Amino acid sequence: MMLERKITKKLCQWKEKEERSPLVILGARGVGKTTSIIHFGKNNYLEVAYLNFEVVRELRMAFSAEMNLKEIMNCINNLISKKIYPEETLLFFDEIQYCPVIIDIMKKIGGDFHCIAASSNLSNIEKNDLEVINMFPLDFEEFLWNVKQENLAKKIQEAFNSNQLFCYHDVALCLFRKYLFMGGMPEVLRRYCKEEQPIFELIRSIQHKLIESFKYNISNVARSQKINKIFKNIAGQLLTGNKKFVLAQLKNHSKYVEYERAFKWLNSAKITLPCYLLKDARLPLMDNIDSNSFKLYFLDCGLLNASYAIGTPVILSNYDEKDEIKMAVAENYVAQSLLAAGFRLFYWQSSGKAKIHFVLETKDNNIFPMEININYIPKSKRLTVFINRFSSKYGIKVTNRNFRYEGNIREIPLYAVHCLSELN
Repeated sequence: MMLERKITKKLCQWKEKEERSPLVILGARGVGKTTSIIHFGKNNYLEVAYLNFEVVRELRMAFSAEMNLKEIMNCINNLISKKIYPEETLLFFDEIQYCPVIIDIMKKIGGDFHCIAASSNLSNIEKNDLEVINMFPLDFEEFLWNVKQENLAKKIQEAFNSNQLFCYHDVALCLFRKYLFMGGMPEVLRRYCKEEQPIFELIRSIQHKLIESFKYNISNVARSQKINKIFKNIAGQLLTGNKKFVLAQLKNHSKYVEYERAFKWLNSAKITLPCYLLKDARLPLMDNIDSNSFKLYFLDCGLLNASYAIGTPVILSNYDEKDEIKMAVAENYVAQSLLAAGFRLFYWQSSGKAKIHFVLETKDNNIFPMEININYIPKSKRLTVFINRFSSKYGIKVTNRNFRYEGNIREIPLYAVHCLSELN
């Protein structure tokens, strides 16, 4: 089963550009990079020239930075035993972290040929002459598309735009709870869509296999005990009060510099999603972070859910803010949805310990504080404190309730977080 993905539209837009640069798709293992690109290639080109640098190790020695364009194309022609035509063939280099020189090769190819690369762990890309797109697990809107609820997805967007009460709120909330259980990994959703009856036990087994595959990759590719320690600590640390990642949980008296490379590897592999503490909420926010203080989310709320090993009826029931596991999963879902919507992840905390879960910076230089409030607390002062201090237009409260706008607080349901891409 081929899943409908938002990246297909981005790939089509890239293809139609008059001034087109080679494209790099970055995303964790299993999020659907290869499947989506090959599907796009088959539907839009006569041929797809596919080279996988993980599977076919000999390919890693086939290219060198000294090659000119003619030598590069001759090499590719020989490797695939086919002629490459500029407008009719899609060049697809997969898992290029095993052959970093491909970045230089792609820059030499430039816009003369249609060229895409994919990687599950490629850090410090020199972006000049390249276009880079990050790919994540399916968000809730993509989930709705693939479970034949396209009309509901459209109506959620309309309700978000108008900020009026949504008459299908309970229906959307029920489907959203299923999404929280399953998450957005394509392998999980394909199995769910394939079966006539929900088989949550089977879904859990698939999720556990995916988690084990990440552990295997850490052990056999990264070969780092520090990376392994961090990976094993993510779920537990998200259950703490402020969710800040505490190095002392890894080893007493640990310093960030000891684990810096390990954190960077996990972040580059898109396995972890760092959310940095803001020292000051002034633009640009990235210039005001405390790089040693951060929350660390998991790539997918469904996999995080599976790591807690709680029963199906529990996660599908109504949310209770006192339930630490459900709150951790919900907050993780918001984090991954914001990233997929094009935002960076930041949080803020005042000297008086008033904490804002996320702070959004939009492309038009607006700042919006966001609070996740599963059980509605009408007189929460945290958003107001932030709004007054940093002159935000309004604050965003994410709850289980319906859409509403009161004073300078915009309230949206959890299932509509993906709609915030409209602000960006």
